[in-house]
Amino acid sequence: MAGASRREYLGLVRTLFACGRFALVVLAPLTGCGTADTGADRPPRQHPDTGDTGADPDPVPASQDVISTDLHLDLKSLKGHAVVTVVTAGDADAIHLKVGDLVISTVKLDGADAEYTVIDDRIKVPAAAGSHELDVNYSFSAHEEWAGWMPKEGLTFDWPYFCGNLFPCNPDTADGLTFTFDVTGYADEMTAVYPTEIAAEAPPYMLAVAVADFTETDLGTTTAGTDVSLWTLPGGLDNGLQGTKNLVAGFDFLEQTYGPYSFGDHVGTVEAAWSDLGGMEHHPYWHSSTESMRSEEVHIHEAAHGWYGDGVRLECWEDLTLSEGTTSYIAGRALAESGGPDLFETYIEELDYLCADGSPANTIAMPTTCGAIDILEDPLWSMVPYMKGACFYEDVSHVIGTEALDLILADFYQQHVGGAARMGDMVEFIRAEVPAEQMAAYDDAVKVWLEDLACPSDYAERCTAG
Repeated sequence: MAGASRREYLGLVRTLFACGRFALVVLAPLTGCGTADTGADRPPRQHPDTGDTGADPDPVPASQDVISTDLHLDLKSLKGHAVVTVVTAGDADAIHLKVGDLVISTVKLDGADAEYTVIDDRIKVPAAAGSHELDVNYSFSAHEEWAGWMPKEGLTFDWPYFCGNLFPCNPDTADGLTFTFDVTGYADEMTAVYPTEIAAEAPPYMLAVAVADFTETDLGTTTAGTDVSLWTLPGGLDNGLQGTKNLVAGFDFLEQTYGPYSFGDHVGTVEAAWSDLGGMEHHPYWHSSTESMRSEEVHIHEAAHGWYGDGVRLECWEDLTLSEGTTSYIAGRALAESGGPDLFETYIEELDYLCADGSPANTIAMPTTCGAIDILEDPLWSMVPYMKGACFYEDVSHVIGTEALDLILADFYQQHVGGAARMGDMVEFIRAEVPAEQMAAYDDAVKVWLEDLACPSDYAERCTAG
């Protein structure tokens, strides 16, 4: 996720949340609710429709693996049909999936009518250990919040764990799956932009659809043969072309430097009718708000999530820096190599706020726990994973060299693509490649950017692109 100024984008989300919808740590004063929020207090987040209070108190069993989902959504009737392939192991006696505020009509297990129970936002279907096909017909709800199908905006949004409001799912970031997808029930004059197939394992929140009067513009093709497109709303083409003028070259750099893209041979930015700044990593067709269409940073940041965040998933939300920090760094590399602006200048501006004495937005970038936090309520949901994470990598590039770090990031990606990893895994992976004479400097970078609360006093110098 990114923003033309990510702080401003997070301000948008926090405005929604602070106005009685959700709650997050605040990085900047908010407007639109009648009062300004200094970030001093964070009221408990509550989902407006289901009463969901955040981190799952009863997680889907680790012995269960969702392999694939064949999904059909009818946006007119608000009906859905999902065929979910699930493997259970060990002493499992049931399949557990999140169903959010879905209304279940029929359930079949391996072709036969199945007994099931729905408690709160979870469906439980008795099943012995093994591979199963769960066939579910249901109704889904229209949302005005950022938690499912939003007809006013004409798009879906279920990050970080509201996939259950669209289809039966396991929202655990570590549990990747493949998709086939079909969408009907929209006006003939509209265009629905969505992937009909995602053949590589992806996090459950990655799947999305946007429906509007889109114009598709062909931006070009990368060396690897990936076609890059831009979908704009009426009046949005000029801004979109401005923001994507280096996107093809940047995407080509990502492919050539870090490894093959895993989510198909056609990608691009979709203009999202959000009310403010930001983007979302819905690969292969990521979303960017109307207000962000001129921002090269948003386009390349969301594109770079195809490598980290989506391509390599998070083991748990405590590893958000592995997604956002790594993506911020390689996005900066991609734009620098393709003739775009220096993103590290804007990163340092963000650090000026984060690193100020007593900043309410500062926190530790690499928590040691796993699965213990609600990311939408925890202080980690801030600019810290983005900025401290990107600056950690930039600092390391000063120690071992930019090209050496690129090779390490490429090796890590290619060894973990389609799977999940922890930020600590990345730290140790890099450490294994650092020469002994540079180890002290590397360990210092880990400490000051990822483990300490306070920023290094010379953060601007250490985060300046070399």
